Amino acid sequence: MPPSPTLPEPIAPPPTTAPFVVPDVPATDWYLGLDIGATALSAVLCYRPTGAVYPIYWWLATTDTSGQRQWPPVPCFRLPNLAYLTASQLTQPPQAPAAIGLMAQTTRQAILYPDAELSALLHTLAPDLPLGEAGLHLDYYLPLLHLGWPYYSSQTLSWEPQIQWSDTQNVPLGWCLHTLQGLLQSLRPASPLERGAAMALRCAAVGLDSSTFQTALSQLASVCVSCGVDQTDGYAYNLREAILAAGLVAQPDQIILVEGAIAALVSELQGLQQTRRYPEGGKMAQASASVVELSQAGAWTWEGVTLVIEAGASHTDLLVVDLPDPIAALTYEDFWLRGLAYGGHALDQDILCHLILPQLSERPPELAGLVVPTVGEPDRVRRARFQQQLAGTVIGQRWFQLAQQLKWQLGQAPDRPPDEPQTIVLDEQVISLSLHALEMGVLLPYLQGLNRELNSLLSQAGVVPAQIRQVICTGGTGAIGAMTRWLRQKLPNATILQDTQPKPNLPGCSRVAYGLAFIPLYPQVVATGRQQYSDVFLLLELLRTLPPDPLSQTDILRQLAYRGINTDACRAQIERLLRGQIPQGLGLGPDQQVWLSTRSQQHPRYAAIAAAPLFTDLGQETYVLNSEQAQVWRDYLAQLLAGKHQPLTEPLVVSGLPSP
Repeated sequence: MPPSPTLPEPIAPPPTTAPFVVPDVPATDWYLGLDIGATALSAVLCYRPTGAVYPIYWWLATTDTSGQRQWPPVPCFRLPNLAYLTASQLTQPPQAPAAIGLMAQTTRQAILYPDAELSALLHTLAPDLPLGEAGLHLDYYLPLLHLGWPYYSSQTLSWEPQIQWSDTQNVPLGWCLHTLQGLLQSLRPASPLERGAAMALRCAAVGLDSSTFQTALSQLASVCVSCGVDQTDGYAYNLREAILAAGLVAQPDQIILVEGAIAALVSELQGLQQTRRYPEGGKMAQASASVVELSQAGAWTWEGVTLVIEAGASHTDLLVVDLPDPIAALTYEDFWLRGLAYGGHALDQDILCHLILPQLSERPPELAGLVVPTVGEPDRVRRARFQQQLAGTVIGQRWFQLAQQLKWQLGQAPDRPPDEPQTIVLDEQVISLSLHALEMGVLLPYLQGLNRELNSLLSQAGVVPAQIRQVICTGGTGAIGAMTRWLRQKLPNATILQDTQPKPNLPGCSRVAYGLAFIPLYPQVVATGRQQYSDVFLLLELLRTLPPDPLSQTDILRQLAYRGINTDACRAQIERLLRGQIPQGLGLGPDQQVWLSTRSQQHPRYAAIAAAPLFTDLGQETYVLNSEQAQVWRDYLAQLLAGKHQPLTEPLVVSGLPSP
């Protein structure tokens, strides 16, 4: 149900297009671009017949003493990807968190904020929530959805897997999924209970009235959601599960995963000529600070090779493409993609480890014995341990926020001499950091690693740096000055486009979200085949199909083809499964070991599936299914799929996009 028409509307940017006036539209005309990042969620609606886009913003609605609904006058275009779990909730099965997004941010006892004005405003609110000191703030949880599938174990009578959140706290992975689901449900109409609450999260779309906005969200043809180049099948499954549970669409084939780097390119291909620049002064200028200013495609000429860098909190992805003429001929096969598991979060860790902690004359006991990751490198195991150690102490979280604050302040002072330090006093200790020290100590190793990845990608694509004529750089980490200088030196012939935020404390809707909303206008750039056959689906098909008799690989492929599987498209995956590879997230690999609790690591399921191979290799590409082990896997997968929205009984054929 849309908000009551008697309520005042919050201040918002003026529409980027003419207000939508057609009240009755078919369900196939509305599309939602959903940029789900490790730190924030950004969303844009697209009406395909006109190509018009409508960015979505959130606000906190509160009730004053007279019972009138009030809210801050600042629209939030990037919903914090954050939840708060009360102490009592932590003893219960995973469910909706006590607070999410902006509501969770009001409960956070943070000393420093990059978005100081918004945070100051939020802290003036008095949330009526059962919060306590023993609760847990669940942040930077999204990468954990790669680890596996949340399920209830009938063997241990507990929710598995259990994440080792800190040295003293275990959290079922299901809490991460419910947190994401709760954030996505903020896009749905409020329930009667929520409408009566003292505080509620609300959203609207720039340029759409409340009724049309709610109608659009209820008639979505598809949701185009961001993912990384190196996404896993488990992560994709969990992402779809959260979207389906939130009720945004009804079928998994309406959810289209698109690499963020591709979406960033599409945002520029479409050309946001609707993106307007407003005059300074007055409420309109204040509101316009919440809109990302994207370049207009008509302002420069597309030619030669284009490089896209999507540098977010959890990863840095690269894309190289030689754009065809006409652009409409562009397909997914034209892209060269590469991912690096290092982003802004790792950058903040390195600032703390290598630039701040060495300055301490006396290190607090809570910060003793920290596992220090290698600067500029993914170093996943050590970074996981470092994150767990910090999460277990209040002082560790405070010092991590200090690293974030120093990085932000140095980046926002272009006129400051590089050697002039920025000084902050925390816990009676003075910390100073200059831009020069930041760039040489942390940013340089990161850019050196990124340079190696780019060189490898260019070599694969058969491209030399001089051929690159355009660079699109998006994401928070992509806006740093050192990135710009490296690109100018590396690619002297390129025009460099970077996202700009007129007021960094009021971030606007992300470029990737705009690009995702435009995907229905460029359906040929989506790798639909990549989403069709996951490793777990193929494993289930092998268990459903094969008899306990020896079969040649040719016969196995023929059996699967009889069931409608395009074995040419997934032959390599099938061969890996026959050779004993366990789908990521189902076994106990290095990434799982560092993040799972000791109890979860010792779960009997892991020992059972590792006890014997599912297929015995008889030589000459002939395999036989191990009947006892097959039953172990059937029981395990049945538990994983219980209560899920995706039964994996059919290939995932994307149906939510129009034909190219």
